[in-house]
Amino acid sequence: MSLQFGFRSSLLDFINSEVSAITEGMHQPLSDKIINALQAYLSKLPHLAGDVLLDVTSPTTRNQITALLFYRGIVFAIDLQLSDDQYHQQIADRIDAFTRDLKANHKTALSTLLVPIYLAGQAEPQGCDIAISTDLTTQQFRDSGEYLADIIEHMANQYKADKIFINDWLLEE
Repeated sequence: MSLQFGFRSSLLDFINSEVSAITEGMHQPLSDKIINALQAYLSKLPHLAGDVLLDVTSPTTRNQITALLFYRGIVFAIDLQLSDDQYHQQIADRIDAFTRDLKANHKTALSTLLVPIYLAGQAEPQGCDIAISTDLTTQQFRDSGEYLADIIEHMANQYKADKIFINDWLLEE
């Protein structure tokens, strides 16, 4: 089974694209506000080398998340609920199910560090210790988006990995 997604681009192109150019090919486009927020959060990264998939559906559970970010050898599964002022267990469970499904059904994901991130745009960020399971998945990070770039960069600095070649990664089943 392969991933389905509504948009694919390099991180640099995503940051610099107009929302209309991003949404024009999507079946069910993300809202302009979500795309603008994600662009603003990710533009704070010191390195804009990587790739982004938007509106991503997992291979078997059909769970969806806002974005997969391929950054410095790590995959970040990001779900942005812009108007949420608290973290909802149902959404957290959906993000975790997406992550488990990706690990179980995508060969290349098995050897890739996967970091699930729940962004509730109006909630207080929740700090946590970093824990990585034996299947190379971290615990879920919860943030408002304010510290998203910091989380991503910290993980990339602490857990260096080889660059992910997006074409090869997407071709794996």
